[in-house]
Amino acid sequence: MHSLTKLVPDSSRTFSAYSLTIRYARDVNIVTLCYPSHTTHVLQGLDVVAFGILKCRWHTAHDHWETKHWPQKLSKAEFIEVFGTVFLKTMTPELMKECF
Repeated sequence: MHSLTKLVPDSSRTFSAYSLTIRYARDVNIVTLCYPSHTTHVLQGLDVVAFGILKCRWHTAHDHWETKHWPQKLSKAEFIEVFGTVFLKTMTPELMKECF
């Protein structure tokens, strides 16, 4: 069984900037799919779905942390703990499947 490899560049500037990569991909049987010009932000699953949910949950967790620990500021170590918890609860295999 052969695995399918795909490359999905934005078809506007990125496509022309990576034309050599696109040619190489074709030569080694990598399927190249392109989003229509200027639609990447709407169609790209991770940007629209996963990172949108992550951003919302991060803001909620950060606001909760600040309320609970006022007037303390979030340190780097505390950031890793708060953001890491949100990231692991959000970026699940199920969500990744929904994005695509």
